[in-house]
Amino acid sequence: HEVGRTDTFALVIADSGPIVFQDLLGQDRNIVLDHVGSEPQLGWRIYLAYPADRSTDCAIEQIRGTRQFTDCDGRTIDVSDLALPPDGVVPQVSDDGLLTLDLVSDEEDAAVTTVAATGTTGG
Repeated sequence: HEVGRTDTFALVIADSGPIVFQDLLGQDRNIVLDHVGSEPQLGWRIYLAYPADRSTDCAIEQIRGTRQFTDCDGRTIDVSDLALPPDGVVPQVSDDGLLTLDLVSDEEDAAVTTVAATGTTGG
């Protein structure tokens, strides 16, 4: 999933806080894109849009213009308190500063590879 230029999105996040993307993973699962540090090429992170210590049913709402969220229990939590995505779901930055989100987990990738390998027939 292509997001855009790292320098642009780093400024947006610095000014307004992390960005919540709706349902990019499917099954009504939202993700949060965050950036830390002063270097636009580095410091990108993806979180799932629910607290790490709660279930996926615990929705969050961003406190406008901050790095904080209110969760389903009314707690104020920091972006770093959100759940981590599955291994392999990562932000990627190209040499020319284009930010994309790799939303295929290592498990999903392995499943596709296994199906492709076992689904072949000899001739």
